[in-house]
Amino acid sequence: MSTAIAPSPTVEIASSDGYASIARGTMHGYYRVLFESGPVDAAAFAGFVGITVAESRRWLTEQLRLGLLRLVDPTSGEAAEVYLPGEFAPVLIDGRHSGELDSARRMLAQRADDLPEVLRTLWTESEHPAEHLSRGIARLWARMFAAAR
Repeated sequence: MSTAIAPSPTVEIASSDGYASIARGTMHGYYRVLFESGPVDAAAFAGFVGITVAESRRWLTEQLRLGLLRLVDPTSGEAAEVYLPGEFAPVLIDGRHSGELDSARRMLAQRADDLPEVLRTLWTESEHPAEHLSRGIARLWARMFAAAR
C-alpha cells in the first residue's frame, strides 16, 4: 500500500510566488525601507511600512527564502534582525539617477556572479540594473503570469 504525499508546489508556482513577493516589495517601497533603515526585526519593519507584524514576518521570511535578505544573527530565532545586502539594492530599488546607490553599484559589479537566481531574472549583465529596473520588473511580471497559467 502506497502512502499518498501531498503534492508540493511546482517550481513554476513557487517562482511565481517569489516574483509576486518581490513585486509587492518593489511596489510598496519595502526594499527602500530596508536599504535606509539597516537591520530590522519583523516588528520594526511592520512599524516602518504600516503593516501587521504577522504580514511583516511572512514577507521577510519569503525574502529570506529567496536569498534576498540575510540574517544578522542566524541564532536569534523569532526576533531575528534581517538586512538587505548592499549589492542587491541597485536591482531592487529604482534609484536611476541617485548617487546614493553608487557604492552598492560597485559592490554589484564585483559580486554579480553571486546574485540569487531570482535576481538574475530581474537583471542581466548587459544592462545597468538601476536604469533598467522597469525591464526587470516587466520580466518579473511576465514570468509570474506565465508560471500561473
